[in-house]
Amino acid sequence: IDVMADGIIFANLKACGCCAVASSEESPMELSQGGEGYSVAFDPLDGSSIIDTNFAVGTICGIWPGGTLVGVKGGEMAASVV
Repeated sequence: IDVMADGIIFANLKACGCCAVASSEESPMELSQGGEGYSVAFDPLDGSSIIDTNFAVGTICGIWPGGTLVGVKGGEMAASVV
């Protein structure tokens, strides 16, 4: 289910046109998304290892301005999503 969520998020980031690069827990290298403006790092399904216990799971995203995630700091985030 992690891999499926990862693919869905990457497909939507690529389609939006405003994401330059993205990386995830499943794909930790920066992957070009073909857009410009922002870079996104995300965990597609945080807590998935405990999904069968019926605990909460969700997606966590950090969004930074610019075309790279290398060297960015938390305080430079444009937005975060939980």
